[in-house]
Parts: sequence; C-alpha cells; structure tokens
Amino acid sequence: MTRAENEEQCLASIGEVFRIMGGKWSFLVLGQLFNNGVQRFNQLRKSLDKHQIFN
Repeated sequence: MTRAENEEQCLASIGEVFRIMGGKWSFLVLGQLFNNGVQRFNQLRKSLDKHQIFN
C-alpha cells in the first residue's frame, strides 16, 4: 500500500468515526459506560435519567 493510499484509508476511517460519534447521545452514553463500566440498557437509561438527559 502506498503512502497516499494509506493516508486516504486513514482519513476515511476518521470520517467514519466522526459520522458514528456525531449522534445526539453518543458521547453521553460513552461517558456513562466509561465511568460505570458495562451496563444493561435499563441500567444505562437510569444512570442517564439521573442527569435529566431524557426529561
């Protein structure tokens, strides 16, 4: 793979990450999972509710 191809693939990957992370709740959910570890959906929702995310 040439350097130009490698850079193009890298930029495409970064663009994909930004597309995924651009969601409304992405950083909030990731923050909760990072701070509290693995959670079931309802546990995650309750922890976000405590911060009045869904209200």
